[in-house]
Amino acid sequence: MRRSIPMSAASRQPPAEHRRTTRIWPSLLASVLPVALFLAVVAVWQSGPQRPGLALDLSFLAYPANFDLSESLIRYSGADSYARALLAGLLNTLLVSACAIALASGLGLLLAAARLSSNPLLSRLAAAVVEAVRNVPLLLQLFAWYALLTTSLPALRSAWSPLPGVLLSNRGLWLPRLDAAGAGWWAATAALLAALLAIAWLRYAARKARHARRGWRLVPVAAALLAALAVLLWRGQWPQWELPTLQGFRVTGGVSLSPELCALLAGLSVYTSGSLAEVFRAAIRAVPTGQTEAAKAIGLGVLARWRKVVLPQAARIAMAPTTSQYVNIVKNSSLAVAIGFPDVMSVSNTIINQSGQAVTMVLLLMVSYCAIGLLIAWLMHGLEARHGQPD
Repeated sequence: MRRSIPMSAASRQPPAEHRRTTRIWPSLLASVLPVALFLAVVAVWQSGPQRPGLALDLSFLAYPANFDLSESLIRYSGADSYARALLAGLLNTLLVSACAIALASGLGLLLAAARLSSNPLLSRLAAAVVEAVRNVPLLLQLFAWYALLTTSLPALRSAWSPLPGVLLSNRGLWLPRLDAAGAGWWAATAALLAALLAIAWLRYAARKARHARRGWRLVPVAAALLAALAVLLWRGQWPQWELPTLQGFRVTGGVSLSPELCALLAGLSVYTSGSLAEVFRAAIRAVPTGQTEAAKAIGLGVLARWRKVVLPQAARIAMAPTTSQYVNIVKNSSLAVAIGFPDVMSVSNTIINQSGQAVTMVLLLMVSYCAIGLLIAWLMHGLEARHGQPD
């Protein structure tokens, strides 16, 4: 009688395709169920008796808006439709969120490094700043920043120039602008296409050899620069920096940032940097001390230890809580309506007051903020899957 040979643990595991499928189904169900529930609620709402202004109707978005926006990334006038006004507000929200995420991350990292400093004065000062910005409501901070920018700064004719090509007054901030007219847009398009082709080629090469991507990470950057340089040489035109110039009671040239935008960026960045500082500090403290001691033993300096040993490991640990803070920045940007910045919330309030379509606009707002939050979560999840800790 033949004895059966016991199967090893590796042979009892399901194939990789089956494991990948079992991981996809829960995520798919978690994505489909909320959408199905939302559609069911909409169907029940539509089937009941409707009152004026409570019906779900998108046809009003084609009507002229008849109101102007103080600033917009796209061309907009009062004769444009509600849909274009809503798009302009959404782009303003994306601009504020992206800039605030970058500023808050840098400031939070500096505060975290200061809190971990061996200097007791610097450490306690950073701790006081973190506790202050975390415990004061964001709305009050926005009011404080707006009052500071509009009342404490000099008038336009006496504008400060802290750096060459930078003007600061109670009317806003002016920065140099890269004039991309002519060949600039052709060069940017060529650089983007070259980078995308290089990334696609790297992905193909990575399938053939695992080490291909590690040695050629700068290929997309080099391809983009070479493509842009080739187009500029072919066209014979070069982009030029356009500096803001003060002429009487107005400023010509450059990029202007309104006091509302500056106050919103300052408030969101400072407020979120306090929470990010604690996240980064905890992540840095979670890195084993043996790693830094080993790096110090082999002769790495302070900056080299932080750049090559501490920060890469701390970034993997802080990835998940940092995602939540980035999503909070997007949601907190809705407070821009309090200081008069035309974000998507402010534009939606104006549309509701004029058209009376409250339910439809609230649903569009919910979908917009949910889409931006899911996009940030998806991007951060991709970074975590590529550079994060293994399961």
